[in-house]
Amino acid sequence: MNVNYKYGDFSTTASYYVARADYDHVVLDLLTGHVCASNVDFTVADIGAGTGKLTIDLSSRHLRGFAVEPNGEMLSEGKRLMAASQAFEWRSGTGENTSLPDHSVDWAIVSNAFHWMDPQATLHEMRRILRPGGFLSIMFCLPDQQNCEIRTVIENHISTTFPGLKRVIPGVRDLMARLKDVIHLPDTFTECLQIHRQHIVLKNPERFLLSWRGVHDIPSQVGAERWEELLSWIEGQTGGVRELRLPHETTSWTVQLKTRW
Repeated sequence: MNVNYKYGDFSTTASYYVARADYDHVVLDLLTGHVCASNVDFTVADIGAGTGKLTIDLSSRHLRGFAVEPNGEMLSEGKRLMAASQAFEWRSGTGENTSLPDHSVDWAIVSNAFHWMDPQATLHEMRRILRPGGFLSIMFCLPDQQNCEIRTVIENHISTTFPGLKRVIPGVRDLMARLKDVIHLPDTFTECLQIHRQHIVLKNPERFLLSWRGVHDIPSQVGAERWEELLSWIEGQTGGVRELRLPHETTSWTVQLKTRW
């Protein structure tokens, strides 16, 4: 397979993102209630929307707004997956420059993407696009590796086979540990509301392998041939299993824009 993987470039993995884990529905229920998402003309912006994993969920909750994504292939795939829905307008943009009008959004959400953004520039942009009293949520849904046996086995094999790899998730978890301080702008936002919930994601072996094909940090460093060898090994670990119960964690941090700053 002749695929040119690049670290931080999701162009070659867009079609596999549909197999990623869904965000916990209880966390989303709590968030939509907290931000008063049922209000008339409520507008939400999914920033760093990828292929619309969260956007589709928001649309199913009868929310409307914008999906902002910088990568062309991811944006195109998101549009394709949501072709039957007119609830969200897809736009090319970044967390630092969303292309959205001033004060156009009641709720901005950055899910599984904030670690790719410049924090201060992104927070400044969120302040620009939020309406007075609007909300910003930063959210991550990650595998709970400590409580997932197959994930532990796979990650141990990867670290042994490919020592010295630069992995994304450790950096994400480091950011999560200090995220409350990162978004603490007392003159701009209110105190942070943090929600954390463990949940189980069910996948058959085919979908589990598809979600691994959506990983970009490993093949961008080991090359396509060795990546395919690793995927074959991972496939072998699920032989004879009809369904996998995969522990995950969804965590969110939400602040509200002060009406004056």
